[in-house]
Amino acid sequence: HWNQLADYFVAAHEKHAVFLESKAQALATAEKVVRNADKYVGCDGQQLGDLEAAWHKALDNDERASYALLEAWAAIVAAQERVHMAVSSGLLQRLSQSSTVQEQDAAGLSCESMQVVAEKAHKLGVRAVDRALWPLLEQLLVLEQLAKYQRHELTAKQLPSVKAMPLAPVLDSLYEVAKEAADPLAPGGRLVAARALDALGATACPAPAGCTGMWLRNASTPGRIWTAQRPGAVLIQGARAAKEVEACILGTNSRVSSLISTEDASETGEDAAVQVLKDQLEQSTAIIVSEIRKLKKLTDQTPEQTQYPSLLGASDPAAKLGVLSRHARPEHCFGKGCADDLVINLTVSAESSICRFLMHLR
Repeated sequence: HWNQLADYFVAAHEKHAVFLESKAQALATAEKVVRNADKYVGCDGQQLGDLEAAWHKALDNDERASYALLEAWAAIVAAQERVHMAVSSGLLQRLSQSSTVQEQDAAGLSCESMQVVAEKAHKLGVRAVDRALWPLLEQLLVLEQLAKYQRHELTAKQLPSVKAMPLAPVLDSLYEVAKEAADPLAPGGRLVAARALDALGATACPAPAGCTGMWLRNASTPGRIWTAQRPGAVLIQGARAAKEVEACILGTNSRVSSLISTEDASETGEDAAVQVLKDQLEQSTAIIVSEIRKLKKLTDQTPEQTQYPSLLGASDPAAKLGVLSRHARPEHCFGKGCADDLVINLTVSAESSICRFLMHLR
């Protein structure tokens, strides 16, 4: 739909350019007639026949300019009708859904809590939606200016014309789509945040070597972390976190010992993982063994873990504020016995340049 709509925009610009050229030629021949008439009146060698021929030529050029104006106006109206058809068929929503965050957007994205990372990802997603909608907004504004100019010319020449279609409803629809994308409580805003988090999550909070996806949080089980290939799925309402997260078993040498999906983790898998941990803990120092027995302070077990202090502290009740819920619903918890949970509460709307600009136009 965008390519077809672009063809109508191009046609409107081409017809308008032809009209401007025809108008320039008509003005040039009219000025020549005026100069020749002054010479004829002043007996400066201008013949009556030549003056009459120049006059007819000026009339012809003016008629061609009027015809070019009518064609240009028809192209404007056709483009306006096509815009309304495209918007009615969901063009704005498709542009919003096809928006993608860019790699340079993640340059200033640091690994903090999942709440903060998700909020920043949503803002970057809204920026991507603005980039996707701006070309259409620019074309609509230019089309409106062309229509305004041609409407003035039609009135001056007293030429009959078809009625133009207003673009105000289209701009209102554009505003609503951008507003929904900026609202994390709306379905469209959640999808924007989810796509951005999927694209930038692994870059902002990469999992340790041997694990894949994004580092989400520490598990309540010693030596285990939770990761996700599609962290944005946790934001989508109705998505079960257990289907998206994976458990990574880390050893004291910071290498992954095993990777267990929360959906197919069985008693046998759990026993094997615990045995791996026991074998590795026997080789650890007395200080590390003491820390493991306490089951509370595990942040010094691996070098990679010290890189994400806010995420590592997620198992602490104080770190659950705004991110984790002590009484999370079943779809928000995972692990054996639903031991861990992850709830991201996005409530603050991001700023949209499209919305801000359209508000100034109103």
